[in-house]
Amino acid sequence: MSEKKAGYAFVILTPDDIGCHEAEIRKSEAELKTRVGAQGYIEVFSKRFKRRARQNVIFEMGYFWGLLKRKKVCCLLKGKVEKPSDIEGIVYIPFKDKIEGARFKIMKELKAVGYEIKM
Repeated sequence: MSEKKAGYAFVILTPDDIGCHEAEIRKSEAELKTRVGAQGYIEVFSKRFKRRARQNVIFEMGYFWGLLKRKKVCCLLKGKVEKPSDIEGIVYIPFKDKIEGARFKIMKELKAVGYEIKM
């Protein structure tokens, strides 16, 4: 049986988590106490803290960087999502609601690393 290998990876970063330092949460406690229910928490956190991808997605992105090298990994950013810090040489392609909006940029990236793309 032959082993299949990936030649390129797309990582989709969606704003599913909120990243912050514990001290920042403490600063927000007073305002949080005045809000009732989950919606109040969402409003406070959305104003103050950056939305980020889930940590398992970041981990998997690192796996593919190690396996394929950075030039063969592309991050697709949905909405306002924090980019991983201290990382250079990565292609980021933003999209709003549907990934189809980034289709031509994705094809361009694949062509740049040697894939034949028929439009």
